[in-house]
Amino acid sequence: MNKQTILLTGFHYMRKTLLLLGMILVLGFWTYKNRFSLATYSAPNVENLPEANGLMYVESELSYSELAVNLYKDTMMPVFQEIDFQQIARENQQYIPPTTTLFYLNTPLTVKLIQLNPLIGLDLPVRLTLYQTERQRTFLTSMSPQYLLRRYGLNDPKLNRELEGYMNELFGLIGEEKPDTILRKLVVPKEGIKMKMANGSFEEVLTRFEQAIERNSHYRKVFELDYVELAQEQETIIPPTKLFVAGNLVDGITAVQGSQTLGLDEIPQKLLVFERDGEVWIAYNDLAYNLKRHRTSLSPRALNNLQHDVEWLVNQVAGDYPQALWTRIKR
Repeated sequence: MNKQTILLTGFHYMRKTLLLLGMILVLGFWTYKNRFSLATYSAPNVENLPEANGLMYVESELSYSELAVNLYKDTMMPVFQEIDFQQIARENQQYIPPTTTLFYLNTPLTVKLIQLNPLIGLDLPVRLTLYQTERQRTFLTSMSPQYLLRRYGLNDPKLNRELEGYMNELFGLIGEEKPDTILRKLVVPKEGIKMKMANGSFEEVLTRFEQAIERNSHYRKVFELDYVELAQEQETIIPPTKLFVAGNLVDGITAVQGSQTLGLDEIPQKLLVFERDGEVWIAYNDLAYNLKRHRTSLSPRALNNLQHDVEWLVNQVAGDYPQALWTRIKR
């Protein structure tokens, strides 16, 4: 074998090796970018039917688009905020069937509930999740008044009737005035709620929230709601209480793929910051609790990543920087 043949053979093998390395790098990058899609969920609720305890729902014969039109057209009950999960998924090269959560703000009722127990601000404003399954079935869902009030220890029959009447009005927007309710077991006060005491003043905590969102490009603030301002509209005074709806929506889509009703209370994360007796507290939902409640699950890796995202944000807002750093290292 002459020298030229040896060189050509060596060049040939080198080119194949470089090509193989390039393919490995591309595959590795794609795997990292799509790690949450690859970290598949094992979802017992494969048809995405409403199954969570404390849920009220209707299955409609109308299409998703027709239902959406009906929910938006009533000017007496306007939509306060919305989260379009399908649009978020599309923007990040993911897929989910049509799924939207709508927030409705009834100011007098909201202030009345906050006065009785500020923690209930975590599950307000009242929200509906409208979605279509892979099999083209269309559902409208919400948390039932019974579940909502019992979760916050509010056992007032009159208040239950008032909240139930408002919920029935919302379902009435699509011509359904008697939704079904799922109550497999009674909820206990503060069930599925985590709390952490924050360092510093209420204003310092709010500033840290904004700084945390700015520092992490994966996070997005959807909206915030100042309950003090709502109370002032009702000529009522309440201690500082503010709701933030924010989180890593790209990663959260993975959970919503397993159960679209998670858009009601878990995705995106809700952080309630409130002051009582000179102490500032942060309340938020327990991800593992809600995954179990909505009868879906994530792979251990995806679950850990989502939990670490939430813990990092809470620790940042609370001013617990060593714990926030440790959470980021584990992530």
